[in-house]
Amino acid sequence: MCPYPNVYPSPLTPHHWPLLPAQVPSDIEQPVEAAPSYPRHAFLMTRGTRGDVQPFVALARGLCSERGWLVTICTEARWKAWVLAQCADITAGAVRSLCSGGG
Repeated sequence: MCPYPNVYPSPLTPHHWPLLPAQVPSDIEQPVEAAPSYPRHAFLMTRGTRGDVQPFVALARGLCSERGWLVTICTEARWKAWVLAQCADITAGAVRSLCSGGG
C-alpha cells in the first residue's frame, strides 16, 4: 500500500504513461566517430561554481587517460568552453560536454 495515495492514483500503471519521443540534445558538438571502441561511457552531471565543476573534470580526465572511457560532462552552459579546454589534450578516451541549462 502506497503511503501517499494521492501521488500514485491506483488505476494508473506504467503502461498508461505516455511515451515521450526520444530527444537528442543539439548541443553535443563533438561527434564521436568510434564510440563502440570505448570500453565504457560515464555520464557526469554537476552544477554550480568552477569549484563544483573542476573535480568532475579531473575525474573525467582520469577515466579517459587511465581507462580510455568516453565521458560526458553535463553542466551549465557557462562552463562548456572551460570544460572542453581542460580536456583538449586528452589522447585516450574522449570528453564531451552537454548543457544542463542555466547560466
